Amino acid sequence: MMQKVKKITAEETALLTQITALEQLCIPNPWSYEMFELEAGRTGGIVLAALDENGNVMGFLTAQRVVDTADINNVAVHPDHRRQSVGSALLAAFLEQNTDCTQIFLEVRASNEAAIGLYKKHGFLAVGMRKRYYTNPVEDGILMQYGGKTC
Repeated sequence: MMQKVKKITAEETALLTQITALEQLCIPNPWSYEMFELEAGRTGGIVLAALDENGNVMGFLTAQRVVDTADINNVAVHPDHRRQSVGSALLAAFLEQNTDCTQIFLEVRASNEAAIGLYKKHGFLAVGMRKRYYTNPVEDGILMQYGGKTC
């Protein structure tokens, strides 16, 4: 059972190590530990982790924020914890912490129906298609925007 969603700093090496391992398990083109460390430490960088009661990472979300615009780069949930509202808790925490953003974007694989459903549930709308956006395998990306606000 999930205990909390926590913003991770660059100094939290044990949690960043767990996030890196989860990324390698879930994502075809994974980030390195150093990329997560950089994201967690830089201005506008956001790394959130959903932790269980023992402090273990169940899922994470990364994003970049510039002034009043944010781009969600990655959301991943450990296979053992999917369909347990972990992704939903991460998105809700991110949206709650960034209520002053006028635009929030993300891309999702066109075949990832579970993720698309999750994003729609939280108010994201499909606003465009990016042909051949993903590799390994090559696939179109759907560009989604929170609240469907126009650019």
